[in-house]
Amino acid sequence: MDLPFFASAFLLAVVGLSGVASANGSVGPLSGDFLGGSAKATIRPIENADKSVSRSPAFVQGRVTTFDGRGIMRAEITVINAETGATYRTYTSNFGYYRLTGLPTSELYFMTVVHKRYLFLDASVSFTLKGDLDGLDFTASSVE
Repeated sequence: MDLPFFASAFLLAVVGLSGVASANGSVGPLSGDFLGGSAKATIRPIENADKSVSRSPAFVQGRVTTFDGRGIMRAEITVINAETGATYRTYTSNFGYYRLTGLPTSELYFMTVVHKRYLFLDASVSFTLKGDLDGLDFTASSVE
């Protein structure tokens, strides 16, 4: 019995089945014992999926500086995964650099920067992470 995609995904999540992954991203066929019966499901990738997107964890890095280019130490960088609510947090180095690693790709994120002495006009950004992201910089507009 073939199941619709959403039913297959639900059963996989609830029952914890495993299958063989193929190069095109599909998993299947999968089979298991569901309430005494047996069912097979094939999961296919979404047809318009961007195949250039990496599925491995990625990093986001950049620098936080004053309006005249000096690095700001101990600025708090917070990244929130909009789909799962997972929160990632780090602080800038002595020279204003930061790096967050292990972020799942193909998901929407909201990122903010705060510091007790500086104000930022553009203190938050949103982005869909498709791979490693370098150069996501913030510049303070003034001192509080």
